Amino acid sequence: MSTPQEACHELLGSALILLQESADTALDDSVSSGLRRALEVVKRHYRRLDRVDRLGAVVALAGLGNVGKSTLLNTLLEMDIAPCRNGPCTAVPVEFQRSENLEIVVFRRGDLPWTLPCAEHDELRRHLDWLAQDAPGESHKQIERIVVRSENAHLPPGLVLVDTPGFGSATIDSMDSETARGTHDESLLAGLQRAAQVVWVVLAEQGIGQREADFWKRHLSDWCDDLAVTGCEGWSESELVRFRKRFERLFGRHCPRFHFVSCRDGLGIEALRYRLQELADQELRSNATVESLVQLARELSGWIKELPLKHRDVWRRDSWLRFRQGPDPYLWKQQLVTLLDVSYGS
Repeated sequence: MSTPQEACHELLGSALILLQESADTALDDSVSSGLRRALEVVKRHYRRLDRVDRLGAVVALAGLGNVGKSTLLNTLLEMDIAPCRNGPCTAVPVEFQRSENLEIVVFRRGDLPWTLPCAEHDELRRHLDWLAQDAPGESHKQIERIVVRSENAHLPPGLVLVDTPGFGSATIDSMDSETARGTHDESLLAGLQRAAQVVWVVLAEQGIGQREADFWKRHLSDWCDDLAVTGCEGWSESELVRFRKRFERLFGRHCPRFHFVSCRDGLGIEALRYRLQELADQELRSNATVESLVQLARELSGWIKELPLKHRDVWRRDSWLRFRQGPDPYLWKQQLVTLLDVSYGS
């Protein structure tokens, strides 16, 4: 029997073929256009699953400088380990992995990895604080990324969490802020290349600016389904709803899910931990993808029912039959067929 991830790949591939062939042969332009919009959603899921296959369960926390990425990571791990200070704390990507060893591994350009075993967490924290700072020395400039390994019950097995440089941050010691900002952004983009998925972090009191939205659309829209809003302590439910309604329009159809969190009172932390576990676990991740496909199928079904009667046969007949008859080890396809079988009898 195929694994959940293999079955999810097959399901996405079958859906792609059904939508592509039906859109190509549709006689009505509005039908073709609607099917192609759905096709882009499925392609996005397929690209993400392919990226997870290649990179593994690597999730990066990204966002502007000083929005609380490192503080959020410390809260999620229940460890004071990621450097936090009033300034661009993280100059290079820092990866956190679960391991029986307590150590830091430093990766430099053109050099072998350098491993720093640590006897206790305080020693690890001191080493990391020094390594992650914006120091002017050449040795720091050659650092590409830092890996932190520790035994942490809040870090699901197989998951790698990445604390990234703040987008648009300038280094503290540099007089040339534009050069420094470019260095941080290059380091951020390099770190994101290693991530299969991204949690975008914004500060509640700042909201989401156009610069952030543009960065998300340009670099993250395919890999980011989650938006963590920090600093929400004391917010009422109505305030959370207003924030979501105000800013979700910036993202269009591919709006990420909003996670309202507070590192002071624990608001939303457990839910975000579960979401990270979902991203790390193959079966949970596949189930989440299928849930998204089922929601898309519901939307397609409603759209088809609103079409004029003569245009409701939206599926190319041979493509539909192949889709229905394909393998379905987890009965996921059956859910989609039940929703999409608007044109043809069962």
